[in-house]
Amino acid sequence: MAFGLYAPPLFQREEYNRDPTVKKKYRERISALNPAHARVAPYAHQVIFYLHEHEASLKIRNLCQWAGLARPAKMDIEIQSRNLFAQSQIDRLAKLLSRTDWKVAFQFESLLRNNLLDVSDVVYIHTNRLASLYERFKDDEECTDPYHSVAQILKYLVEQLQGLQGETVQQCIDRVMLAPKKTSFEPVTAKMAAGGTFLCHHVTFTPTRMVLEGPYITQSNRVIRQFPGLEHYFVRVDFRDENRTQFRWSPDVNGRPILEERVGNVLKVRHFFLLSDERF
Repeated sequence: MAFGLYAPPLFQREEYNRDPTVKKKYRERISALNPAHARVAPYAHQVIFYLHEHEASLKIRNLCQWAGLARPAKMDIEIQSRNLFAQSQIDRLAKLLSRTDWKVAFQFESLLRNNLLDVSDVVYIHTNRLASLYERFKDDEECTDPYHSVAQILKYLVEQLQGLQGETVQQCIDRVMLAPKKTSFEPVTAKMAAGGTFLCHHVTFTPTRMVLEGPYITQSNRVIRQFPGLEHYFVRVDFRDENRTQFRWSPDVNGRPILEERVGNVLKVRHFFLLSDERF
C-alpha cells in the first residue's frame, strides 16, 4: 500500500505489553521509527506498507469504507533502492553549502527540505549551474549584489517547482537556470527600507522536518535595528506540528519527548541547517 500524503504522518509509540489500567499518556510522540528512517524522514514523507497476508488487505478496505474514503485502487508499483538520501550524499552537499554564500545556500536547502528535489539534483545544480549564474550577474553593472540575484533565481525555481504543471522537473530547472530574468529586488545587504522593514528568511521546525521559506518583507524591531547592514543574518523561527498547526495531542499521548527533541534541542544548538556553524 502506498500513501501520497500532503503532510508527513504523525508517529506514536507504545509498549506492546502495557498495563491496560493506565489510561493517560501511554503513547509517546516520536519523530522517526528508527535511525535509518530518521535520516530519510526530513526529506520524504510518502509511506509504503507491505501487507503479507490477504486478510490484512481486506481489513484495510473495510477500514477505508468505514472512514468514508475511496476504495483502494489496485496497481503495480515498482520499488527500487536508489539511495537518494544516502549519508555520503548529504555530507557532500553539506561540504558544498559550507563554502556557499548564506543567501544562496538557504535556497538550495529550500529545494531539498521542501521536498522539491533530492540530494543528487541539488548537488548537480550547485556544481554545474551555480558558477555560470554568478558570472552572469557579476558582469551586470546594474546588479550590486550578484549573490542576492542568484539567490532570487533559486527562490524563483522553488516557486516554479511548487506549482509544477505541464513540464518535467528537469525541464523546469533548464528553463529557470538557462534563461534567468533579471531581479528587480534591492540587495539584502542594502540599507533597511523605509518603514522599518527588511527581507527575512523563515524556518519552521516540525517533528520530522524543516520547512524553509522566503525571504519575505518583515517588520523590524529594536533588536534588529542595532545591527544595520546585517539584517539578512536574522532568521524567523517557529515550531509547528506536521500540518503547520500548533502542537496538540490527546490525553493518552505523552508529547513532552517530542518537544524536548525538536524544540529544546534546536534552541540549544548554534546552527540549524547543513551549513557550517561559522556562519552563525
